[in-house]
Amino acid sequence: MITAVLMIGGIGFCAAIILGISSVTFAVNMDPKEKEVMDQLPGANCGACGFAGCAAFAHELVSNPDAKMACPAATEDAVKAISDILERPLDGGGSLVAFVRCKGSMEDTQARYNYVGPKDCKAAQIIAGGSKGCIYGCLGLGSCVDACSFDAIHMGIDGLPHVDKVNCVGCGECVDVCPRDIIELVPKDSSCAIGCISKDKTKDMKAFC
Repeated sequence: MITAVLMIGGIGFCAAIILGISSVTFAVNMDPKEKEVMDQLPGANCGACGFAGCAAFAHELVSNPDAKMACPAATEDAVKAISDILERPLDGGGSLVAFVRCKGSMEDTQARYNYVGPKDCKAAQIIAGGSKGCIYGCLGLGSCVDACSFDAIHMGIDGLPHVDKVNCVGCGECVDVCPRDIIELVPKDSSCAIGCISKDKTKDMKAFC
């Protein structure tokens, strides 16, 4: 018993030494500017900028003098701070918000069948094109809510997702997960938008919504 304990302890001690040496030997030295830029980025690692995460985007901004401000979640203050760090002007952050192009609540629409399965819109869409009578309408399972990294979209009592324009940064995560392409990004200052994407004639639409 004691031998086994000593053996396990010895293995753990050797592993700790190896890890300690490796952490020093293979350590990656980050440019101090990258750390400063990262501190200004939102840290959501949403990938909306086109890079794997905030660290990768910070590296691009610092190492590439032609890199543009592609982070939609960056505030005006953050963009200004990063510009000061890089000592060059940057374009402003995103000015878009998500908009749900469906107003067909569960009470106002017909269902073709009772869906029983994973609470995931893509999974529901696979089964005979979804349960909703309108083949263009929101399936209401909240995949867009789960995808949002900024707590900017929530399911309402009407069974539809609702966007919080204050929190939404226009990253497009909700757009990417919607199997029916119902969500789009629109300008924050837009005064109007059409809340329906049905291609059916009005008289045909009324049978479902």
